[in-house]
Amino acid sequence: MSFMEKKLNIKAFLVPLICVALIVISNSPILTYISIKLKADGIPKSIIGLNHSFFYGGFVIGSFIAEKFIKKLGFSKTFTIFTLGYLFSIIVQSLYINVYFWFPVRLVSGLCIGLLYIVIESWLVIDSTSLTRGRILSVYMLVFYASQSFSQVLIKFVNIHNLSPFYLFGSIGVLALVPIIVLKKPKKMMSEELEHNFKLKNLIISAPFASISAFIAGLILSSIYSFTPIYASDNHLIPHYLTAATIAGGFVFQWPIGLLSDKINRKRVLRITALLLLFPSLIMFLLPYNKIFIYSLSFLIGGLGFTIYPLCITNACDKVSPQNIPFALGTLAFLYGIGAMLGPTISAIFMKHSSSGMYLFLAFCAFFIFLFGFVFKKDKCNFNQN
Repeated sequence: MSFMEKKLNIKAFLVPLICVALIVISNSPILTYISIKLKADGIPKSIIGLNHSFFYGGFVIGSFIAEKFIKKLGFSKTFTIFTLGYLFSIIVQSLYINVYFWFPVRLVSGLCIGLLYIVIESWLVIDSTSLTRGRILSVYMLVFYASQSFSQVLIKFVNIHNLSPFYLFGSIGVLALVPIIVLKKPKKMMSEELEHNFKLKNLIISAPFASISAFIAGLILSSIYSFTPIYASDNHLIPHYLTAATIAGGFVFQWPIGLLSDKINRKRVLRITALLLLFPSLIMFLLPYNKIFIYSLSFLIGGLGFTIYPLCITNACDKVSPQNIPFALGTLAFLYGIGAMLGPTISAIFMKHSSSGMYLFLAFCAFFIFLFGFVFKKDKCNFNQN
């Protein structure tokens, strides 16, 4: 393999990276704002968790139908249509502050976001190779988490007691359409280029560890997004600062772990990452309150927890042909979304007596990924060879 084939050309991926940055800056602070707003209004944690579960339920649906739209419309049109759908859901949500009214609206919003992520990830991964895939996904996640961390700072400048955050962050989402319109557009994958016999069971058979870990990653990340602001509030910390510290960890760890996964066995990297996540999670649950430790451990939890799903993607995509990558990514996102839909509800049970119970739940999740890493040391088959 030549040096040029190993070298990354970031310029080739500029459009999808700009698009994901703007979508994340639009969507991520809304998740934080909703948690803070509903808690300030006296809404129980179980209902707040259910509200987020509707969003992730929509995410599941979006990931499930993404491949069909990519096949029929191509990347550009699919991205444009569902960006507009996402913006419409934000406008509708801003019409009335009521947690139950928000349930179906959050479902639609999650559907659009889930589908947009599949479009961008497919666009990136299809143009990569097995030697560069880990680093490309790392760059993607670097942009993703840098945008998330930056977006949390914006919370400081909005009034959580009115609807202005919806208008501000919704307007940022509009800007995501500009790169698609102005800059180079991605190629359209024609239906004859896509294989039609790829199903959920194919990915589970080909990459069982990646599939199960993607589901657990959904449990982990949705719990962090939903309840880190509430944990911070209960401990007299600034919610968006703690959330930003957690996301910053994900930003810092992406490149070294992605680079490591290109050098050695990806499943081994995933197993070790899960084991390392177990310890700071348990310490957060058991440790008496200490402000410095909380921020430091949150940084580590974000750094390790937020790299699990990208490792699942790179591991699974190594097992399928390029024509099946949109199917594989959609399937992984479907499994991730199922986990994300359940995560806030299960976390709320662990948090019944203390908001630190969320970290005990994260520790259990990390342990099970580590355990399944030994159960599925070898994949049964490669779908490329079926």
